[in-house]
Formats: sequence, C-alpha cells, structure tokens
Amino acid sequence: MTNSMVIGYLYALAASIFFAFYIVPKKLTKQKPILYSFFMGLGFFIGSILLYLVSFFVLNNHEIFNSKNFFYSALAGALWALGSIFLLSSIDLIGLTRSNQWKNLQGPIGVVLSLVVLPEFLYANALFAILAGFSVFASAVLFNIKNENEKKIEPKGILIAVLSALLFGVVTVLNKSITNSSAIYTQLIVWSFFTFATITIYIFSKKEIRNELLLTAKKDIKPGFIGGLLYSLAGFLMLKSYFYIPASIAFTIIQLNAVWVITIGIFFFKEIDYKKNSWRILGGLLFAIVGIFLLFYAKK
Repeated sequence: MTNSMVIGYLYALAASIFFAFYIVPKKLTKQKPILYSFFMGLGFFIGSILLYLVSFFVLNNHEIFNSKNFFYSALAGALWALGSIFLLSSIDLIGLTRSNQWKNLQGPIGVVLSLVVLPEFLYANALFAILAGFSVFASAVLFNIKNENEKKIEPKGILIAVLSALLFGVVTVLNKSITNSSAIYTQLIVWSFFTFATITIYIFSKKEIRNELLLTAKKDIKPGFIGGLLYSLAGFLMLKSYFYIPASIAFTIIQLNAVWVITIGIFFFKEIDYKKNSWRILGGLLFAIVGIFLLFYAKK
C-alpha cells in the first residue's frame, strides 16, 4: 500500500468520525428535523467559507474552478438537500430506525455508481469493493436497533428512504468527479451554498414551517449551526480522501460512521441496552471489520 493510499484511508476514517459527531447536537434539541436542517445548512455553508479562507490566505491554495465543476457542485448541493428532505419525510412515516436502515443503501449504491460511472473499475477491484460495501451496509443494518415505539412499516416511507439513498449515492459520484480536477475548497462552498439554498426554498414554500422558523428562539439555533460546522469538516475530510483513493473505497470507509454513532448512543446517551442487544452490536462490529478487511484487496 502506497503512502497516498494510507493518507486517503486516514482521511476517510476521520470523515467517518465527523459524520457521526455532527449528529450529536441533534440529540440535544427537540427541534423539528427540517428546521434543524436549515440551521445545519447555514453552519455547513459558513464552515465551508472559513475552510476556503484558510486554504486561500494561509495555505496559499488557488484552485481552478470551471463552469462544469460549478454546475456539478450546485447539483450535488441541491440533490443532497433533496435527499435529506426525503429522509426526514421517511422518518415521519416509518420511524428513525427503519428509515436509516434503507438510507444506508447509499453505501452499496455509491460504490456501484462510482465503479461504473467514473469508472473506477479500471483501478479498483469491483468484486472486493462491492462486497466491502454490502458488508458495511449489513453492519449498519445490525446497528439500527429498533425502539419499542417505532412506527409501523409504510411502503411509501420505504420508497422515499431508498430514494434518499440513491440521491446520496449520486452526490458521491459528483463529489469525486469534481475532486478529480483538484477542486476541494471551492467545491465545498458551492455544494454547501446550494444545500442551504434548497432547504431554504423548501421551508419558505411551506407556510406553517416558515412561520415556525421565524419564531425560532436563539437557543434553538445553536445546535443545528454547530452540527453544520462539524458537517463542513466531515465533508472536507471526505473530499480530501477522494483526492487520494477511489470513491468506491473511501465512501465505504465513511459508512463506518454507524459504528461511532452506536458507540455514542451506548456510552454517552444510554439509548441502547448493550446486554439486550449484544449479539446485534457484536455482529455489526464483525461486519464492519470484514468490510475494512475486504477494502485492503479492493485497490488494484
């Protein structure tokens, strides 16, 4: 394994941790998910601007950003926001656990799309990459431990959760395509701006939600905003990993955020009884380890 691959793996692993941490502020507020997403989108955009300023003035990094990259970044932002709205809607219909279970299909979807569209099958072993993706997906499914008060299954809820997974997978391909032309910081700004803009347009098109937003107390702004700042770091680390290794490999590693989320849920929020769910937790860890092991053979 080359030094650049090791760096890519480390960036992807760090991204998976931040993709878990950005969820934590949501645990500290009872704010509606869509309103939380608005303030998170704002924090994502502000954080991206700060990262760009650091790269420009401190690192003296001047990226080339053409119209094609701008369009792809804008599309990634709009699709990511739409995927989030679909996910939030599915949570309302079928509950958090079941919706996340179907949303986690983004891993295998992202891997397959990256292999075919980019096309990464030329320099990544498709079989091992796909097996690793499904192994990590199985890990995420096991970690989605059902609560007693989860909602009943509704086909519509499953459908839109799968749609969110598809959109997140497409965003991965767009992110990697832009990163291949060495555009990271500028991509992050455009991506985050159109994410925030799309969520804003959606909220202001709904009179009831718009009124709730305008009445939001200052203390309820902070959790989402901090979550967005953390997400900007997660997104940055993800794009940096794409610079060094194929997205089909990096995106699979990033899906390990399920491991960190379950750890936070067990030890910090006491949401899950380890004794009652030990076989699922251990099984999830096993599949996660298998997925990482397979990734070592995924690079040609």
